[in-house]
Parts: sequence; C-alpha cells; structure tokens
Amino acid sequence: MKLLDTNPDRYIYVDQLRMFDMIITLLMHLQGTNEGLHIVFDFEGSTFTHLMKFNPSAAKKYMFYVQEALPIRLKDIHIIHAPTWIDKALALFKPLIKKELFDMINVHTSMDTFYTIVPQEMLPKDFGGTVEPCNVLGEQMRAMLEKNVEFFKDQEKQINDESKRVEKSTDFNKIFGLEGTFKKLEVD
Repeated sequence: MKLLDTNPDRYIYVDQLRMFDMIITLLMHLQGTNEGLHIVFDFEGSTFTHLMKFNPSAAKKYMFYVQEALPIRLKDIHIIHAPTWIDKALALFKPLIKKELFDMINVHTSMDTFYTIVPQEMLPKDFGGTVEPCNVLGEQMRAMLEKNVEFFKDQEKQINDESKRVEKSTDFNKIFGLEGTFKKLEVD
C-alpha cells in the first residue's frame, strides 16, 4: 500500500480500511486462498497530519476483524520509508493488536534492510524493481475493482439473520467499549 495522493486534506482513514478490505475480498474471490500475505506499507509522503486522521474506534473494529475473522494468513508486515513519527503510530496500534501480529511488523528506515527480505527485482520500478510502477499498478487495481462492481453489490446484500443464531449473539458494543450515548459526556 502506498499513498498515491499525499495531500492529507483528501486522506480519509476509514476509506483506506474499506479499500484494503475490498481488494483482499476480491482477490480471495478471484484467486482463492493462498499461502499467506506479505503486506508492505510505503509511508513515503505521509505526514503527521495523516496520523491525526486515525480513527481509534474504526481501527479497533477493523483489527478485531483482521485478527479474528479475515480468512487470510499474514506472514509479515513491512513499513518502508518509515517517518520519524512511526513509533507514535505503532504506539496507537499496539493496544489493538495481538502480540503475535505486532511481532510481525518490520520497520525499515533504509531500503537496504528491506531488500534483504524482499528481492529488489520483485518490486515495482519505483523501488528499483522490474514490476510496473505504482501508479500503473494502482490503475490496474482500480480497473479490476470497477470490473467487479456486481460482485461488491452482491457482497453488500449478504447479511445474517440473528434470530436463527443458536448461540447468544456477541455484544460488540461491550467488546469495543462503545456502550451508551455521549449526550451527557463528562470529562474530569
């Protein structure tokens, strides 16, 4: 993943989560399961303002989904072009992530350390590799998503009937700590 538009005013955190989920869901639908994913986040061009758009509630729910329900196996996570504030970003995510997943995160301040794990020729041309540049890959992914719009419309129709559940339904408000309303929120 890479920000093709680095303007923080146009960055929406929940849209990034949704896009990631749509891509993973579509790839599983088209290609089936695989041996696991290596995820690479390129932070080049990101700013602390991007981090300020972080939504803790959405992140907590999404991390619960990734760790407990997403039918993929994560092999490792790499952060390249890590900014100076990456430690603050990881500190925000650490309470939301199981230790096993957090231990999979590799931060690379230099591309040389990344190339020891991922051969450079397997990367896009933007990183000195032989694969299409990121903007071309982005357009190809956009075309693939648009070509499969009916698949996503069908996915949106998939809902469960809680009245047929044998076990008691999980109260996600308790899991995510969002009980009650905030009409009378008091802060000490």
